[in-house]
Amino acid sequence: MNTIRYACLVGASVLASGCTIINSYTNNPLVLPESTKGLPLPEAKKDERETQKASFKVSGKRGNPDVLVLLALSGGGSRAAYFSALVMLKLQTFPDHDLLQEVDAISSVSGGSIAAAYYAISKDERVTSPALAALIAPLQDKNPFPPGTLHAAGNGTLTCSKELGPSEVQKVRDRVADPYLAARVIALCNVVSNRMWDEETVKDLMKRNYVMRWFGNWFWPWNIGRYWFTAFDRSDLMAQTLANNLYDAELTTREYTFRDLTFGDLNPERPYLLINSTNATGSDSGAISRREQFPFGSIFTFTAEDFSDRIDSDIKSYSVARAVMASAAFPLVFPNMTLRDFSPLAEPECKDAENTRGLCYRYLHVFDGGNSDNLGLATVKRVLFEAAAARRFDEFKRIVVISVDAFTRPAGTSSKFSDSRVDLFSYLLDANLVSAVDSLLQANRGNTMREFRNRVFSWEEKECDPDQRNFPERLCKTLRELKATAPLDKKAPFDKEGQLNLKDKLVFYHIGFDDVGNAEFMEMGADGNIVSMRLRERLDQIPTSLSISDADANVIEKAVQSIVKPGNDCLRAIREIVTNSYVNPTDPHERCRAVDLPR
Repeated sequence: MNTIRYACLVGASVLASGCTIINSYTNNPLVLPESTKGLPLPEAKKDERETQKASFKVSGKRGNPDVLVLLALSGGGSRAAYFSALVMLKLQTFPDHDLLQEVDAISSVSGGSIAAAYYAISKDERVTSPALAALIAPLQDKNPFPPGTLHAAGNGTLTCSKELGPSEVQKVRDRVADPYLAARVIALCNVVSNRMWDEETVKDLMKRNYVMRWFGNWFWPWNIGRYWFTAFDRSDLMAQTLANNLYDAELTTREYTFRDLTFGDLNPERPYLLINSTNATGSDSGAISRREQFPFGSIFTFTAEDFSDRIDSDIKSYSVARAVMASAAFPLVFPNMTLRDFSPLAEPECKDAENTRGLCYRYLHVFDGGNSDNLGLATVKRVLFEAAAARRFDEFKRIVVISVDAFTRPAGTSSKFSDSRVDLFSYLLDANLVSAVDSLLQANRGNTMREFRNRVFSWEEKECDPDQRNFPERLCKTLRELKATAPLDKKAPFDKEGQLNLKDKLVFYHIGFDDVGNAEFMEMGADGNIVSMRLRERLDQIPTSLSISDADANVIEKAVQSIVKPGNDCLRAIREIVTNSYVNPTDPHERCRAVDLPR
């Protein structure tokens, strides 16, 4: 009898979970707004993309509108998530200016996506801005808001306890002329997420052991049923684990209490969010279903452009947690994440999909973004080329790119042993697979870093090459046209070789573990004795996993304290740039290179 009841419970849970897990995909087709339905498809999609915060149409108006600030967060599991989050918190409290508030867009990979997405969906408990508080205070005195809703304190801080209604939102917009500052005030009250961005909360969330939580979720009856009887797999389970801990909202409606947050729920006051994954889809011979093909191993971003142009899908309704999981789906451990490709099918027999039992459907499979670019800088590069194609560089006096990199030097195989099978894991799986991946990542990151440090970017040989392209044909076509007219156009951003030359505009700063130099680190060893070693060597011992120990987290904290400090000359130069107070005759990029180079 108990067996029957258990089977009924499992069956009911599977049926109740619906097609979002019976199918291997959860994305929805793109539904264009009524105002665009009379337009040709490309123009209609363009109109829809203008409203997105996950988009390559990055506005530089957050913070100083004359300076475009782009932040790239690398992969590396919880090591990268914790390192990235701590650097962001330090930027927020940099002396005399909140540098995090200047960031216009964040490009993230794998573990870095955990921190980036959390910042994008979260809200601040308070806004400290005497200027904004002074603007809001008169409204408060006239009492246009319900008591206690929006409060301007005498110390220059703003807090909010209730959602603002439409008329109250309009009063804020009328009072605060700058739309981005008004959005910052409104976001205090009206962001869907109740997740807070503060040091204590962020540290706790980035340190959690998601592997153990993932393992524990396997034993819920409905997850057992879904795993064995539907397309629900290990990646889906980890995506739900991340959603439950980081990316859901507590609601008060009758239908449900919690809901997974989507890209449509991103905080409009936060930077643009560009989450990266790697295309794992093969090229099926004779099956032409997409308007343009992207090769295996190319970058797929969770943006309005890639969703609409490549798979005719709606990014706004897609789960943030599933995008983060796709970015972190390391091969062997997690299966690919799957997206339905809703592009029109070319084959005549597929016109009536009802008669083909789904055989003519097309799908996009993606996995760990670190395999195509573990720094997140390749997508920053695309942001720059998109701006060049739109001739938007004149809007910015400076472009600042900050790369936060949790890269650890590959351990490789020890020269002390003749047998490379040095532990139990090596007897079960060949450990040189990890070494092979590490060697490829190391080569790729070196090439990418070289372009940003030299501030000259190529595109034809790789980004638009059909065999390895990352740029869409739309962008490649525009770049070819610009290159052709460059010799006659003094404002063209290309040099005589057709490369994007930003030597007069871009400042690049790489923050990595090498920056700790020769600092010594002391901690308690396994035998209870104090062990002294170099901090850089200790950082290399932190594994790539979706969990991190307290001891490893403490090491990262020490590293961040030694790098992101008030005396950091590069960050001081960036602060001077964004506050329009730069007086040092030395090129700020050269100041950052001096800080960046390993000591």
